[in-house]
Order: sequence, then C-alpha cells, then structure tokens
Amino acid sequence: MKHERHILLVGATSGMGKSMAEELFKNQKCRVSILGRKIPSGHINRPNNIHYYPVDLSDISSIRNIFPLLFKDQGEVDGCVFFQRYRDGREPWKGEIDVSLTATKEIIENIKPFFNKKSGGSIVMVGSMADQLVVTDCSIGYHLAKAGLRQMARYYAVMLAPLKIRVNCVTPGMVLKKEAEKFYFKNKKLLKAFSAFTPLGKMVSPFEVVDAISFFLSPKSSFITGQNLVVDGGLSLVFQGSLAKKWAEGGF
Repeated sequence: MKHERHILLVGATSGMGKSMAEELFKNQKCRVSILGRKIPSGHINRPNNIHYYPVDLSDISSIRNIFPLLFKDQGEVDGCVFFQRYRDGREPWKGEIDVSLTATKEIIENIKPFFNKKSGGSIVMVGSMADQLVVTDCSIGYHLAKAGLRQMARYYAVMLAPLKIRVNCVTPGMVLKKEAEKFYFKNKKLLKAFSAFTPLGKMVSPFEVVDAISFFLSPKSSFITGQNLVVDGGLSLVFQGSLAKKWAEGGF
C-alpha cells in the first residue's frame, strides 16, 4: 500500500542532507524519493517508503532521463527539498553553477506538471549565509550559486503560484553536523566561541533545520511563499563589532 504523500529530496545522500532526510521522514506516512550521485551502501535496510534514484546533478541529460522512471514508480509530487552542494572541487565555478543553479532549475521544470493538481505543493531550497555574507573558506562560485538560489526561489514563488506551488528557502547558520562532532569536541574553544556568539547559546542542530523545512512542507505554511527563514539562533542579528569586542574581552 502506498503512503499518502510523495516528497522528493535532491542531494540528500550524504552530509547534512542525509541526516536531515532520515529524521524528516522517519515517522511520517509518506513516500520519499531521493536523487543523488551515490546510493548509500546500506540503502537496502532503509524504511520501505524511501527510494533512491542515482543522478549526476551536473549532467542535464542524467536529470531529464530519471524523471519518466521516477514518476512511473512514485506518481505525483507533494513536496521537493533541495539539499545539493557541489563537492568535486575540480571546477568550483562551473560546478557550483551546474549543481546548485542549473540542476535546480531543470528539476523544477520537470516536476512542476506532476505536483498534486488539487492541492499544489511546496518546494524548499536549503540555502547558506553566503548568499549575503562572505565565507572566506568558500569559493566565489559557491557565493554566486547561493545568492542565485535565493533569487530563484523568489522567481518561482511568483511563476508557480497559479499551480498552487509554494517556494521558500531555509538558511541554516553554523550547523553542528553529525560528521563534524568529533572536530568540534576536540576544538572545544571554537565550539564554546560559536555558542557564546549565538544569542540562543549554541550551534544549530540538523534537526532544528529539519523542523523549519517540515513547516514549509506542511499545510501550516499554506499562504507563505517566496520567503527565507534563517535558522541560526540569532547570530546574524549581532553587529560584527559587538562580536569582535566580545572576542577581544574573552567573553566566550
């Protein structure tokens, strides 16, 4: 028997997207289709409502070829969440644009006819503070892609509104990802600094970002579109000079 809702996750086979995907749909009655380059080795033991489709998000033909099979298998779409990030590193400019922008556009154009005709649906793009701030250890291509993704969400929020499809962004702050826990626990001074600088007193957990995504996927956000929800515990609200002063005074 099929589950009630069908949610498509893009790029959720590794990193934060993977942990979010598992938590997001662990106890919900829905079917989940996950698009990514690599299928996790233990996918056979995953819940039977989660299905993986291998796709090279840097290749338009690969994206287009997967959808006839996906829709034949899973039917209409009720929601779509974009987690993907370019991780190859060999072509940071082209790669970021291809994976973050071109793939997102191509997927939206392919799935929009397959959203539920009566209720429409929801698209959520997981962004980055690099859409407005400079992250010094990330490439210029990454910054451009994230800024473009934010404007793409606004564009599609307007263009897809007649189809009752809502489009929003969720922008996480400093996330304490599961795979990074050992690093931060070994660098307790850095972990303490992040926690002290954040008004709510800690780094963001993946599950707190999941809650924001779940809100946009749910009927509770039925009249919200084109918006960006920042999940950072208030860190982006603090003036940089105040943070520098706190650091200099050892207030961490």
